[in-house]
Amino acid sequence: MKIYFSGSSKDGSIIEIDKLKQSLVDRGYQIVISDDDDSKCLSWTERLNQRLKVLNECEAVFMLPDWRDSILARIELTAAMKDRKEICYSPEDIKHLLTSLGD
Repeated sequence: MKIYFSGSSKDGSIIEIDKLKQSLVDRGYQIVISDDDDSKCLSWTERLNQRLKVLNECEAVFMLPDWRDSILARIELTAAMKDRKEICYSPEDIKHLLTSLGD
């Protein structure tokens, strides 16, 4: 399963988010990060299109704590909701999702 991480997290939650990512990778899940350095040279529209294409390939979306601060993350959330993807807002949501999948 691919899980798309959307938005950003401030310093206080970075360690917790990094532990969550590592835990998911250790369990065999693929983590996709929404904001990579390779897309920095693209226009805003190109970045959005690229991110939505990647999002479309994922089964679930994890909204990072400060997702509300990003217009791109809010658009990604809207797209994920439209496509009826599993959406998680906290590490507890991820745990519940994985439990429901039998992990």
